[in-house]
Amino acid sequence: MPILPLSRSSARVLGLCLALLLLAGLGADPARAQPDKFDKFGKGLSGLGQTAQTTNVVVSVEPSDTTIAPGGQLLLAITLSHKPGWHVHTNDPKLPPAWEEIGFVAIPTTIEISGPEGTAVGTIQWPEVHTIDLDLTGSGTPEPYGVFEGRAIAFVPVTLPAEAAGRVELVAKVGYQACDDTTCDRPQKESHAVELTIDPGGPTEPTLAGALFADFDPAILDQAPPAEPRSETPPTEAASTSQTVPISFFRLLVIGLSGALGGLVLNLTPCVLPVIPIKVMTLVKHGGERRARTLMLGAWMALGVVAFWVAIGLPMAFLNSAFDPSRLLFGHWWVTLTLGLIIALLGVGIMGLFTITLPQSVYAINPRADTPHGSFLFGVMTAVL
Repeated sequence: MPILPLSRSSARVLGLCLALLLLAGLGADPARAQPDKFDKFGKGLSGLGQTAQTTNVVVSVEPSDTTIAPGGQLLLAITLSHKPGWHVHTNDPKLPPAWEEIGFVAIPTTIEISGPEGTAVGTIQWPEVHTIDLDLTGSGTPEPYGVFEGRAIAFVPVTLPAEAAGRVELVAKVGYQACDDTTCDRPQKESHAVELTIDPGGPTEPTLAGALFADFDPAILDQAPPAEPRSETPPTEAASTSQTVPISFFRLLVIGLSGALGGLVLNLTPCVLPVIPIKVMTLVKHGGERRARTLMLGAWMALGVVAFWVAIGLPMAFLNSAFDPSRLLFGHWWVTLTLGLIIALLGVGIMGLFTITLPQSVYAINPRADTPHGSFLFGVMTAVL
């Protein structure tokens, strides 16, 4: 890579620009980034760029009894111990209207209990809701919002099956998202196992001894377990309704047309527009006087362009169902700093500081557009450029 001479004044400007860029990257504190109002998970800019912050919330599960009679009932105390300044969303988050308008979505705290077949879970007594004031929209006016914080204990009544015997295991799955006033960790789902011994001489009701169960309301034990949600729509009606979705099709059509319009607008950019007639002339040249062949080669080239973006878009679509891939990358300050430095170096290269010579094997990749296979690769290379 030959290095060309650079004037002293240009070198000073280059050094100053690189120094400012480095300071800007080091000065950014992603952990204190403001929440993104369009973040569907309710996380800040650093929410998906961090590993699980398990020290911000510690979950523990304690049974009221470890020895239970067959068909007996016990109580699970599920404690969420929060680091000072941190909280989790409640089991039924009540968002202020202003937060709903900006698309904020709170991840509710969930508890799932699994055990031997026939295990019944009663009504959960959730922790006391504490109200905090947060300015999530950046309007300058904090909004009251209910959360679980401090030492929050949920009590879960569990009834074991009458045919249970020996040693059994209950598994409590606790889902939550820890946040402070400015950012949130990634949503977590922890599994905690509790070993129990089934003994005919054991208690049939929970032993509510100790300070851990002091806040439990025994009236909860008399409440019927929550009913499973059922659809009130008859199956036949639901089936017929699912077959006619004109609104969804119309929305899909609008999205497709909007995407096509956006693609046409991008073709008007200075880096793309001059290339279009060159590509057209190449296809016409290889097609000769046979218009059908020209259209066929053009279709293969278009298929190559589409295939390239589908190959990139499909993984992103699957990842997006779990989290925002862009936040996973750009939530790291060193990723954005590295990209910025690369762009700065490319700009300096355009100014003539250096040139990059690729291996001859790379230059040998020159797909011919006179065959379907070549036109397809021609389309892929066009998409890459």
